[in-house]
Amino acid sequence: MNQGEVMRVLPKPFDGATLVEAVTTSLTAFDERGRKFESAESRAEAGALETCLHSDLLALAVQPIVHAKNHSIFAYEALLRSRHEELNTPLKVLAAAERSGRISELSDAIAVLSDGWLERIGPEALLFLNLHPQILAEPERVRAYLNRFGQGASRIVMEITERADLRHVPRAEESLSAIRSTGARIAVDDVGAGASTLSLLADVQPEFIKIDMS
Repeated sequence: MNQGEVMRVLPKPFDGATLVEAVTTSLTAFDERGRKFESAESRAEAGALETCLHSDLLALAVQPIVHAKNHSIFAYEALLRSRHEELNTPLKVLAAAERSGRISELSDAIAVLSDGWLERIGPEALLFLNLHPQILAEPERVRAYLNRFGQGASRIVMEITERADLRHVPRAEESLSAIRSTGARIAVDDVGAGASTLSLLADVQPEFIKIDMS
């Protein structure tokens, strides 16, 4: 089926100008069809993300972090979970939010989901929460997030991935200061070898690092 004149059949004989015109027309039609497909796909993804952000399809689960010496639990890491049919993994939800420019809204949704978790994990355990690097450009949002925990903010550890390049995140230093001003601490995740890692550790000076053993 020749939709949108992507394919054309030229009867012989034909000259070079006719061939160039036919190829140009077909490529243009192909590009237009591609854009229409991408647009429809983007709209579908945006709708799925909207559903996730304003329903009960997102949730947090926690996994314990233990002391190496005595195997006692000293903290829990909160992990995003999704029950959406299409955006059914944390990575899919995150990627959709990044593509649609809605990382801030996703962060707000996760902040709401984190309510009550300090009480659930016990009076002394720390709670590790992942922080998307883009949110570091919004120190007011970071501070508001942590203020939800009140005095319990001292038991919160905000986790930043080692792949974050804070040199290109405006106001990142303000956000790091805002985190510590509430009593919360900072962890750097996926720490490996390399100059970029050392640079990030020097800039952030985290209280915790999580080493990538792969």
